[in-house]
Amino acid sequence: MVAKTEDKLIDIAKLFFAFAVVAIHTSLLDSFGQAVSGERHKLVYAAGRLILSLAVPFFFVCSGYYFKPNGRFIPKQVKRLLVPYFFWSLLYTAVISVSNRSIDFKGIIKGYLLASPGAAMWFVGAIIISFVILNRVRSKKAAIAVFVVSLVFYFIGLGLNSYSSLFVGTPAQALLQKYYFDIFESNRNFLFLGLPFISIGYYFGQFANKNKRSKSVLLTLFVLACIGTVAEFLFLYSKPEPMENGVRYYFSTPLAVVTLMLILAGIEIKSDRNFRYVRKLSSGIYFSHLTVLVVLTTVNGLLYHFGLKGSSFPNSALFLLTSVCSLIFTSVVIKINNKYLNKII
Repeated sequence: MVAKTEDKLIDIAKLFFAFAVVAIHTSLLDSFGQAVSGERHKLVYAAGRLILSLAVPFFFVCSGYYFKPNGRFIPKQVKRLLVPYFFWSLLYTAVISVSNRSIDFKGIIKGYLLASPGAAMWFVGAIIISFVILNRVRSKKAAIAVFVVSLVFYFIGLGLNSYSSLFVGTPAQALLQKYYFDIFESNRNFLFLGLPFISIGYYFGQFANKNKRSKSVLLTLFVLACIGTVAEFLFLYSKPEPMENGVRYYFSTPLAVVTLMLILAGIEIKSDRNFRYVRKLSSGIYFSHLTVLVVLTTVNGLLYHFGLKGSSFPNSALFLLTSVCSLIFTSVVIKINNKYLNKII
C-alpha cells in the first residue's frame, strides 16, 4: 500500500513538533519545570518530556511513511535533502565559528564523516543514509527484517541515552566514555535513532493494510505508550544524569510515535485548502532555528558586553524569539517563491 501524499493533520502535527524542537534547544522545559515543585513538578516535567521525546521520532516516522523507493542508488528524496543539509550545516558552522572566534576543523570533519554536523542536521544525515538503505528494500519480509534489526539497535542506543544513567558510577561508565562518547559524542545518528523510526514508518506506508487499522486499538496503544513513557521517566528521575546531554528517548517511544502518526493519518480534514504551506513552515523552522538561536545568543552577549543589556535572555524569551524569527524567515522565503531559496527549506 502506498501512503497518501497529503495528510493534513500530520502536517499540523509536524509544525507543532517543529516548535517542540525549538523548545528542546532553548531548554524551555527546564525553566518551566523550575516553576513547580514536589510531585506536581515531576508529573508536569514528565508530561513535557513525553512531548519532547516524540518530536524528532515523529519526523523520522513520517519521512519513512512517505518514502517511495525508485531503484536508483541515490533516491530523488535524497537529492532533495542534500541542498538544505549542506547549506544549513555550513551556515551554522560559519555562524558558530564567528561566535566562538575559532574554527573546530576536527569537529567539522568528524561531524560530516559521522553524518552529524551542526544545526540539527544530524537528523537530515540520518534520513539520507536510511533512504539509501530502504531504497533497496522492496518486499514486506525485507522491510520487517530491517525494522526488527534496527529496533534492536534502538534499544541498545537507549543504553547510551536515557538509560546511560544506570551506568554512571560503575566500571561501564569509563568504557562507554572511552570507546563511544569520546569518538561519537552522541547516540543521535542513523543507526540508533534514524533507521529504527524511518523503517517502521516505511513499513506502514508501503506494506501495511490501512483498512485493518482500528482507531480504538491505535488510541489505546498510544495512551498506554504515553503512560509507559511517563513511568520510565519517573523511574529514571532519581537516577544520576545520563552520560549524554539532550533530549531523552524511552522503550515506549517507538510505539507512542507510530500510533500517533497512524491515528492522524486515519483522520481526514474536509478542506480544499492546500496544506503544503504548513508543511514548508515546519521544515523551514526546523532547518533554520538553531542558526537563528546562535545569532540571538551572540547578539545578546554583545549587548551585555557593551553594557546595553543587564542579563541573558530567559529561556522562555529565547524560545519565543527563536520561534518568531524562524517563522518570519521561513514565511518570507515561501512568499518570495524563488526556485533557489525554495531548495533550502
